[in-house]
Amino acid sequence: MDFELVKNKKLENKFKITISANEIEEEVIKKVKEIQPELQLKGFRKGQVPNSLIRKIYGKNILGDVVQTSVDQSVSKLLLDQKHSPAAQPKIEILDKDWKEGSDLVLEVEYEALPTFKEIDFSKIKLTRYEVKAEKKGIENALNELAESASDYLVKKAGAKSKDKDQVIIDFSGTVDGEKFEGGTASDYPLVIGSNSFIPGFEEQLIGLKAGSNKDVKVNFPEDYGNKSLAGKKALFDCKIKEIKEPVKAKIDENLAKKFGSETLNDLRNQIKTRIENEYSEAAKSLLKKKLMDDLDGKIKTDLPQTLLDSESKEIAHQLWNQENPTEKGHDHPEIEVNDEHKKLASRRVKLGLFIAHIGKENSIVVSEEEINQFVVNQASQYPGQEKEYMEFISKNQQAKEQVKAPIFEEKVVNFILGLANVSTKAISVDRLKDALSELE
Repeated sequence: MDFELVKNKKLENKFKITISANEIEEEVIKKVKEIQPELQLKGFRKGQVPNSLIRKIYGKNILGDVVQTSVDQSVSKLLLDQKHSPAAQPKIEILDKDWKEGSDLVLEVEYEALPTFKEIDFSKIKLTRYEVKAEKKGIENALNELAESASDYLVKKAGAKSKDKDQVIIDFSGTVDGEKFEGGTASDYPLVIGSNSFIPGFEEQLIGLKAGSNKDVKVNFPEDYGNKSLAGKKALFDCKIKEIKEPVKAKIDENLAKKFGSETLNDLRNQIKTRIENEYSEAAKSLLKKKLMDDLDGKIKTDLPQTLLDSESKEIAHQLWNQENPTEKGHDHPEIEVNDEHKKLASRRVKLGLFIAHIGKENSIVVSEEEINQFVVNQASQYPGQEKEYMEFISKNQQAKEQVKAPIFEEKVVNFILGLANVSTKAISVDRLKDALSELE
C-alpha cells in the first residue's frame, strides 16, 4: 500500500492511500485457504472443496471482509507511520464509488491529530500549599451551633405569641377547590416556624398567634410540586394553634459532649477542630490544584483539535444553560448558541485534559483495579441502602467505570507534577482560606 499526503495544516491531515489489486487478491487467496479445511459442501468431502468453487459461492462475502480489513489495517499503518493519534475517528472515503475487484482500491483518509507538547520544567513552577489551622473563634462558633441544634423546646407562658424559630403544635385540614386532599390533614403536628418544611408562605402566616387561636392559611402549591394534581393550585388550610414552644439552647457542658459521642467537652472541641481542618484541607487541595492548572494553562503552547474544541464548547453551553434553567431539564433543548465564554472555557479544558493525558502516558501513570474499587466503595456511601446496587452497576458498566477512572487518573498526574514542582507550605486560618477561595470565583 502507498500513502500520499494531500493536506497538512496544523493538526489537520488528509492522505490518499492506495491498496493495490495484487494486495487485495493475495488476501482473498489467503482467506480462501483459511476456510477451505473446515468447509464441507454436498458432493465434496470436508476440506476438499475446490478454491474456484469457494470463490464462486462465497467470493462476494470474502471480498467484503478483505476490503474492510485492508482499509482498517491501512489506516492503522498510516497513523503508526506518521506517529499520529487521531483526536476523533478518521473520516474514510473510497474515491471510486464503482470500485470492482481487480482494480486498485484508493482511499482518502482525513483526521485531526492530537497535539504534541513541549517539555515543561515542573521544578520552576512555584506554588503554596496551605495548611488550615482552626482558630478558637471558629471552634466556639461550631460548638454554639451544636448547642443550638440540640435545643429543647419549652412551652411559652400563657398569652405569648408565636415568632420565628418557635415550635407550634397544630391541627390542620387543607382543601383545594373546597375538597380535601390526601396528606392535607394532620393532628398535633410539631412545626418549627422558619424550617421551610411546609409549602412556601405557610409558616410565615403562623407568626403572631396565641395558643388556642385559629388561622386560615392561604397558599399556592408550587408549579413544580411533586403531586401534579396539586401543582400550581390555590389551597386553604384551617389551622388550630394548640401549643407554642420556644427553643432553649442546650448548655455547653459535659452532657452536650456526651450527646455528640465525646467523653469530655475538651474531646468534643478537639473533634470539632479536626472536622474543620479536614473539611478545609480539601478546599486547600482544590485551591492548590487550581493554581497549578492556571500556571500550566499559561505555559502550554500548542494547537488544539477543532473537533474537540467544538464538541467541548457545545457541552459547556448546554451545562451552563441547564444551570440557568433547572426546571427545563428533561425537555428538548432549544438551539443553544455557543459564545466566546464557552469557547474560552473549552480551550482551557481541552488543552489541560490533553496535557494531563500526555504526562500520564509519558510517565506510565496508570489506575489500578484496586484504586477503582476503593473509589467506588467510598462513593457508594453516598447512596445509603443502595450501596450494593451502585457497586454492581459500576462493575458491569464499562462506560461508567471509565468515568470513575478519569478523576483518579487526573489526581495521580496532578500529584506527580506537584511532586516535581517547587511547593512551599504555609499555615493559614479558615477565614484567610475563604478569602483566597473567593478570589477564584
